Amino acid sequence: MDLMECNDAHLCDDVRYQLIHISKLLDQQKQVAKEFILECKKATDKLSNEIKFMKKKFKEMAKLLEELAETVELNSSNAKFSNSGSNNVSVTGVQIPINTNGHLIWVIDNFQTKMESAVEEQNVLCSPSFLTSEFGYKFEVVAYLNGTGQWTDRCMLFSIEHCPTPWDVILPWPCRVKIIFTLIDQSRDRTKAKDVTKLFKNVIINEKKKAFRTFLSKEILKEKQYLNNGSILIVLSVKEIHADGEK
Repeated sequence: MDLMECNDAHLCDDVRYQLIHISKLLDQQKQVAKEFILECKKATDKLSNEIKFMKKKFKEMAKLLEELAETVELNSSNAKFSNSGSNNVSVTGVQIPINTNGHLIWVIDNFQTKMESAVEEQNVLCSPSFLTSEFGYKFEVVAYLNGTGQWTDRCMLFSIEHCPTPWDVILPWPCRVKIIFTLIDQSRDRTKAKDVTKLFKNVIINEKKKAFRTFLSKEILKEKQYLNNGSILIVLSVKEIHADGEK
């Protein structure tokens, strides 16, 4: 009996040892599996973020192209528009409806010639005017390509200026707007383009301050494709801000 009990004890110890060994192996395998799953999750998250970023960029580009197409369509079909109405802007003697969504796409062509004119004669450029909404605030951009004052010969100055309208008296004052000013990198590959964007979240326009200025270094035009085929492309968004948030 004693011998049998001894053998049984040894057998139990062997089984216990094997179970412990198997348990350790399982723990190791579980740890390896956890690490693998974690690495997969990190890779998936990174890929997901990259996809979201690309979707955002393509969406922005699609919107930009849509607005540009609308502008081109307006310019090419101007003969269809009436010469009457206060919400029109004159282009080469023909009245074209003014933009009323707070967006401006401004192509400054023959840029080098206009820059030379700004340097030699201090000439300024004016963009088409636009409205933040139907019967909203009216703005235009005045460009000092060679700067002005202390900024002369150093920076391009863009002055976003309020234009008076007959209905200003019924609008809330002071005017509060969010401004997004963008110089477009006109590279063909939009995934590698680096637009220069400036965001101003709470700009106040009133009787004393009727314009808001932003600057760009003249040197930046030597980089990327900001100057392409003799033109630069400015995209501007001006959105009204009300007490309950942005309109």
